[in-house]
Amino acid sequence: MPRRQRSREFEHYRKTLQCPNGHRHALTFIEGTGDLVENLGMRDRLMLENPLSRFEDRLASIELVGRLRQFNHDRSGGLSIQRFRFDSMFACDTCGDQWPVFVQRELKIIDYQKTGLSQTSIGLEKRRLDWTQSSADSTCTLEFKHEWMKRVEVGFESLTSREETRSAGMKGSYGLLAINAGIQQRITESLKLTHSVTSQTRKTSRQEVEYVFPAGKVTVIKTYWKQIWQEYECRVRLPDRDKIVSIPYRVAFDVTFDQEVEHI
Repeated sequence: MPRRQRSREFEHYRKTLQCPNGHRHALTFIEGTGDLVENLGMRDRLMLENPLSRFEDRLASIELVGRLRQFNHDRSGGLSIQRFRFDSMFACDTCGDQWPVFVQRELKIIDYQKTGLSQTSIGLEKRRLDWTQSSADSTCTLEFKHEWMKRVEVGFESLTSREETRSAGMKGSYGLLAINAGIQQRITESLKLTHSVTSQTRKTSRQEVEYVFPAGKVTVIKTYWKQIWQEYECRVRLPDRDKIVSIPYRVAFDVTFDQEVEHI
């Protein structure tokens, strides 16, 4: 079996003991849940906490070696690695990013389709207008505006899968834990790219409403803002034995509101 190729980011760590952004002493190894990588090269094996685990019963000084390695980690800021898996990653607490240890197989969004619209509550705005000193009813137009962010939310907790074979496909469930954080992040980023969503995609919605304010009254306007979502379902081919999963997700694309008007 050919050996797994290290990612460019992990190769950078091996040479510098730093994350790709240059940080040290804030790195964490994320083992993952994929298959174990058994056929390690010597340089990769020597990065493990116990590189000679099959001979540990014969090594009288294994405890001392472990203490020396931990001391070296503390001083150098190196990762503590028990074992490598296909989906292992490492993260940096300073910059908040994470990277794969090995080059990841291709992940592909096959297609997506709209499944409906939905709304969620995003806030309450209250205005109080005092017309108690007025002797006649008044007509006035008020502007309501709300700033919001276009974003994508993915329902990884609601997955179905289809494993393709040469003869026929077999449907089944695909547990959340089977899709690790790294794969989830890659799916989310791909969907953001598909719908042109970035962390800076902020929008402001405005709407004007005309009201009649009765004389001698205090008018209270309660505005209930709601986010409008376009619901989708996409099919994604995972980098794992040709599995295809169907994943629901939604994209925030506008806001609306309901109002209650009370004259007291």
